[in-house]
Amino acid sequence: MANRTLNKIQSYFQDLKYMKSSFIDKGMRLENDFKAEKTILYNPRVSKIINQVWLNILVWKFEAVEEKFTLLSAYHSYDRPKSMSFEMFVSSIKNCFSQYFIDLVLDFMKQVNDVKNPNRHNQCLQVFLPLIVDYGRDHSYVALYISPVVPTHMHSGNSILYEDFYFVAIPLKEYEGEPISFNLFIDMKRDVKSTQSLKIKNNEIYVDQILTRKQLKVFKLMIDNKNSREIAKALGASYSSILKFNIRITSVLSDFFDKQFNSVNEAINYYKKCFCNSELKT
Repeated sequence: MANRTLNKIQSYFQDLKYMKSSFIDKGMRLENDFKAEKTILYNPRVSKIINQVWLNILVWKFEAVEEKFTLLSAYHSYDRPKSMSFEMFVSSIKNCFSQYFIDLVLDFMKQVNDVKNPNRHNQCLQVFLPLIVDYGRDHSYVALYISPVVPTHMHSGNSILYEDFYFVAIPLKEYEGEPISFNLFIDMKRDVKSTQSLKIKNNEIYVDQILTRKQLKVFKLMIDNKNSREIAKALGASYSSILKFNIRITSVLSDFFDKQFNSVNEAINYYKKCFCNSELKT
């Protein structure tokens, strides 16, 4: 699967999301692993890619009250326990992205349960991230889809409370350092405005615990696209001292992401792709 291009797989996502939605809306239950997987994937429009890349789909039901994940459907060789805690699921995510993922998912769940949100019933969160999909193996680059479980007993009006969520993971390829990213879908279509709204809420600093106070001042100015000379002037520091900060910040971010960066610009750009969805201007 590693030799397949990501773009080729992404072109089929819309069909997969449609099937998942239809599967849930019909009230069908995912009880038998192999049978459930076949049911989700049974669509002539995606049979070609299934044959080409042996696409695996893993389905969990997340029970928010108990913070428990129950594995409902998986590829037959998948060796994850049938039930696990939220912490155990998060531990499978690359460590540098775990807190961001938690914040993102919690914001999404709150948004879905906001009765003032007119689109809350039709939302689906798509996250591209590194996830360990089997014990003893490295991270895979995974497309994770999160959508609310329709309650068995529907309430009238807009007062439905979504306590449980389906997590559908589609391993795409071996993880090779790609940044984390996400999109919000409404009625199975990417909604730019809603996605940007969620990005704004999650556009926070996630390295404030590993940078010193002075390093963080330099870092924040870098995030704002200031160059080294502008930063030196803003902080009343020498240009050479800022260059030393650049070297240290590059080292800290390399350790944080477990990814080697050749320059501070490269490190900051990667950070912004993950958490700010924008690149450093040169």
